[in-house]
Amino acid sequence: MHYFAYGSNLDPVQMRRRCPGSSPLGRATLRQHRLVFPRTCESWAGGVAGIEPHETSNVEGVIYHLTAADLAALDEYEGLAEGDYVRRKVVVHQPAELSIEVWTYFANPAPAGPQRPSRHYLDAIVRGAEHYRLPESYIARLKAIRTVEDLAD
Repeated sequence: MHYFAYGSNLDPVQMRRRCPGSSPLGRATLRQHRLVFPRTCESWAGGVAGIEPHETSNVEGVIYHLTAADLAALDEYEGLAEGDYVRRKVVVHQPAELSIEVWTYFANPAPAGPQRPSRHYLDAIVRGAEHYRLPESYIARLKAIRTVEDLAD
C-alpha cells in the first residue's frame, strides 16, 4: 500500500525507525490542500502537522510503499484509536503528472485551535523536504513558519 507523508514523517531517519519495511517511491503533490498545525503534541513540545482543503494551496510530500505492519505502526503513532488523526485516501500527483491514490492522515483539530510547531518539529519536516528535494519555493515556505520559540523572542 502507499502512503503520502507531508509532516515529520518526511524525515527519512524517523520514517525508517517507525516503519522499517517502508521504501520511498518519490515526491508528490496533494493539490488544493494546505499544511496546518491543528493540534499539540507534548513529545514535540508544540503543534503537529495536519492538512486541510484549500482552493489555492498545495502540500508537497513523499510517497512511501508500506507493509501492513508499517501501516499498523503509523496508525498507532498517529493516534487513530484516540481520535487524534483519521486515515483517508487522497489522490496525489507525481512530477510526471502521474496521479496515484494513497493513504494519508488528517489531524482532528484540538479545541484550542491552531498551534505553532516547535523548532525541533519543524526542523524534522524541513530536513525531509530537503532530503527528498521538494520544490525550493515550498522549502522556503516551510522555513518561514513561525515556531513556539519565535514567541519567546
